[in-house]
Amino acid sequence: HLRAEIADHLLRLAHVGANDLDDVMRMVKAEPAVLQERMSKNESGRLPLHFAVMMNRAEAVSILLGFGANPAATDDGGMDAMGYAAFPHVQPVTILALTRGRVDTLYSALAARNEEAARRVIEADPNALNGGALAFHAKRGDVDAVRWMLAHGADPNARWSHWGANVTAMHLAAMGGYTEIVRILLDAGGDPAIRDDVHDGDVAGWAEHHHHLEIVALIRERLV
Repeated sequence: HLRAEIADHLLRLAHVGANDLDDVMRMVKAEPAVLQERMSKNESGRLPLHFAVMMNRAEAVSILLGFGANPAATDDGGMDAMGYAAFPHVQPVTILALTRGRVDTLYSALAARNEEAARRVIEADPNALNGGALAFHAKRGDVDAVRWMLAHGADPNARWSHWGANVTAMHLAAMGGYTEIVRILLDAGGDPAIRDDVHDGDVAGWAEHHHHLEIVALIRERLV
């Protein structure tokens, strides 16, 4: 009964006020194993932390991390909590909750608009530019972050695992309908002919599948 009650509270986090967070804290403290309880296959086997990030509940993210939730744990499709933070509606405050307030990754630094912190990240590790942050910010529709990373040497054709499919930033920009980002990536040398390794789709195919025909037209124009 306790696990069902905890699951119910976690599912209601998207709809209730902060007062219910006290109940979540009490119940997770009583049975920490609930942090490993997965949602159904229809919800990709999400863990509570994935759900809290996806629903943009920064306070819940902090609570779950405080009780030992693992941000590197993945859902059934291989997506970790930061992958869920790539949804465009997830606010920077939630991303920073996921990194415990630190701006020591390009994900968090650029989401927080802290370019000095972003510079420190790539000075310490130039490979960070191609570690998935470009695709992350392209999926979020963050034009400024994409421009900044490309200006500092990010590879526009770097791959990122998105629910098991290795894709480029341009695939995800096309999926979201972010025409300006697709154009920026094309101008930086992005190759729209690259295909993902699960659906065998190129960028135009992803755009067409998601009904973003202006992106399809842009790519065809560039390929002429």
